[in-house]
Amino acid sequence: LALSHIKGSPFLLKVVPGATDPGQSELVFSGILEQVTGRDLIIDLQAYDANKNRRLVGGDKIVAYLSSSSNVLEIDTSVECNSKYLDEGLYSLMCPAVSTAGKYQLDVNFADIKGVLTPIRFSPFDVVIHPGHATPETTEVSSGGLEVDIGTGQKVVRFNSHVGLFGSFVVAAKDMFANEVNVGGNRFIARVKGDINAEPSDRLVRVIDQGNGHYTFAYKVSYASSYQIDVAMLTNSGIHGEYYL
Repeated sequence: LALSHIKGSPFLLKVVPGATDPGQSELVFSGILEQVTGRDLIIDLQAYDANKNRRLVGGDKIVAYLSSSSNVLEIDTSVECNSKYLDEGLYSLMCPAVSTAGKYQLDVNFADIKGVLTPIRFSPFDVVIHPGHATPETTEVSSGGLEVDIGTGQKVVRFNSHVGLFGSFVVAAKDMFANEVNVGGNRFIARVKGDINAEPSDRLVRVIDQGNGHYTFAYKVSYASSYQIDVAMLTNSGIHGEYYL
């Protein structure tokens, strides 16, 4: 039998993706979701239909929240994330920066025309917000000293030591939001000053990086007197904190 095309055959058939299926749509990332305090969390979301075809148009309503999942955090740190359509079913999610370090959850949903929310594949997601870099304005003595009120609301840290014996205190590095930094690598310079009879070696304070954001400062003086210990963090702006011995 001979086959002959009818008029206009072959015909163009165009198959387009179906409606967005939240259960097939997913975030585009590998590893873990993480960011540091003070910075927006930005991540892409790819929309697919029920047959895992990439959507070619936007227009979906996305509802996403970043909220604390740590029992340590006592304040409500839930923030709503914004979405922006890019191209070919790809959206960019932007969750505003948070100031508290810890563990969070990112809930991502599509909303239908009735407002019913359906989570995307694998939602909710674990997110880790790390402390930012240490700042001198918030870094402070965490142990080894006694905080004393010297009047008018001003407080200083005082240390007590014995002649010829080593004394020490610990400084905790903190980011601009007063979250304790959990890694080392910051540089400090500390000096003992005050008594002109002090030996040159007495003026030096040894700084030991514990590698976890804590730094041990060790000192020894040979003459009984009152001194000051200057502690400075090496940054672009620097710090000059005075502690009394």
